[in-house]
Amino acid sequence: MAKIYFKNKDGLKLAGILEKPKSKTNTCIILCHGATVDKEEDGIFTDLSRKLSNAGFATFRFDFMGHGESEGDTINTTIKGEAQDIDSASKLLISKGYKKFGIVAASFSGGPASYFVLSHQDKVKALIYWNSVLEYKSLLKRWIAEGNEQRLKEKGYIIRRRTRYGKKLIEEVSELRPWKELYKIKIPVLFIHGDKDSSVPYEQSVKYSKMIKAKLETIHGAEHGFHDSKKHSDQADRTTIEFFSKVLNDNMKIYLIRHGETTGDVEDRYGGDYDDNLSPKGVRQSKELAKKLKGKGIEIIYVSPRIRAIETASIVNKSLNVKLKIVDDLRERNNYGILTGLLKSEAKQRHPEEVKELGKGIHHKVNNSEDYVHFKKRIMKAFKKIANDKEHRTTAIITHGGPIRCIIREILKAGELARDLNDCAILTIKKDKSNLSIVNLDGAVLAYKQIGKPKVMPKIIKDVGFDFDWSSRKVWALDISVTTIPISDLAWHFDVHFWNKPDGGYYDLTPNEVLADPQRYKSEYDRVLNCDMKHPIDIMENKGRLLILDGLHRLVRAKLLGMDVVKVRKIPRTAIPQILK
Repeated sequence: MAKIYFKNKDGLKLAGILEKPKSKTNTCIILCHGATVDKEEDGIFTDLSRKLSNAGFATFRFDFMGHGESEGDTINTTIKGEAQDIDSASKLLISKGYKKFGIVAASFSGGPASYFVLSHQDKVKALIYWNSVLEYKSLLKRWIAEGNEQRLKEKGYIIRRRTRYGKKLIEEVSELRPWKELYKIKIPVLFIHGDKDSSVPYEQSVKYSKMIKAKLETIHGAEHGFHDSKKHSDQADRTTIEFFSKVLNDNMKIYLIRHGETTGDVEDRYGGDYDDNLSPKGVRQSKELAKKLKGKGIEIIYVSPRIRAIETASIVNKSLNVKLKIVDDLRERNNYGILTGLLKSEAKQRHPEEVKELGKGIHHKVNNSEDYVHFKKRIMKAFKKIANDKEHRTTAIITHGGPIRCIIREILKAGELARDLNDCAILTIKKDKSNLSIVNLDGAVLAYKQIGKPKVMPKIIKDVGFDFDWSSRKVWALDISVTTIPISDLAWHFDVHFWNKPDGGYYDLTPNEVLADPQRYKSEYDRVLNCDMKHPIDIMENKGRLLILDGLHRLVRAKLLGMDVVKVRKIPRTAIPQILK
């Protein structure tokens, strides 16, 4: 947590506090306080900042001009002036590397935040109105009526909670109507308001949330600012964090799950499209699965329409109590055609040629079976739709062995399973922006075999690459001194296909291609922009060149920054035994 001073457009010094999470982020939540208070919002923003930091967000709370520790006089406060103060705060944060913002606009700052967001929707990606004012004329009229008429005539200002506000503001509100601008705000918006608010009518948030079809979270029994009860402030905080986590977090977690044991498994039948029930053991497995998934933050379960999958999902959902959605394209492949449902011993006698045909692999032509290409298309379509769901950040898919193998093979490009999936196996998949990766396996083992036509490693990679496989973590753990070398000593890396193109590329993308077309290769380019330059590049002499063990993205960023030298650690070849996987 650091106190920062910065200047607004009029050259006045404003005070703010930047609170960072433990992990690096380029997203910052700007907290805008109401009238007559400061950046701590009577302690409410202090607590909210801590909770947002724990949730992985940076926060910046600051004093508007004339408030708290900031320079200036509140008598000069205007709505447009506070909007410009928010703009000054955002420019400060951009200079510190933040690229994406959320806004919490408390009470009086609803109008200033609205005007700021209108022209900055490329950077501001979410807006929350905390019991916000969007109709100022009636508010100022009430303030004036509270013993301020004579003071306004004689001295040109009114006093509200020992804070002076001048004619500039009063004249401004006769012209400004922030609520009329709400239609132009296209980013996600949430209203949070207490239904017992005596300062800003709750009905205003009801009206405007309906007008723009935004969600309204009602804090039942809460007064203005949620100061009256810890229960109320906790609810407002929790709702705020959940909203930002859904809207601003690019990461997504998908739990890909096989159903429990079935009656067909016990009877040793050919399954596939056979619609059997869970066995007693399968029911027990599903109950254990529910225990494993409890507390994972799963928001929705997508499930195959087959009975065994629905039974598994229903048992799990007794514990999770979330939305359950049946997706027809998640059904198992009709892999066995005329063999479906037959005992395997019976099938050998009745259809020996078809059983033999099964041995040809995934592209077999068993009579009446589903073609693999068709199966692959529907599974990929269903999975990609789920993975691109913007509403839910943690999901579960309960399906079958065939779809799971297809997803591993065709979407994740992780090869094949070394053995059959266990009943109720769980694959945890992380989506980071557009990149999908398996981060945990429970009940599944990958063999990493190539399917179909093998991918050929380019000759240049074979020629210059290491002849051993190393662990980056073991490299990082080495106690090696840091030095500097000219970037030109490593420049040859820029034209070698060390990276992979999207959609299944394999050593077919050079750093220079990424720099030449950052929009096309956005995922790799973002990794370059977001890499941590405080770490040195780890290099080793190999086949007459200095080859990077770890830090190619840092080297590319150094080129972007126009650096002539880079920090490196030269790892001796004698350290190879220490870094082997």
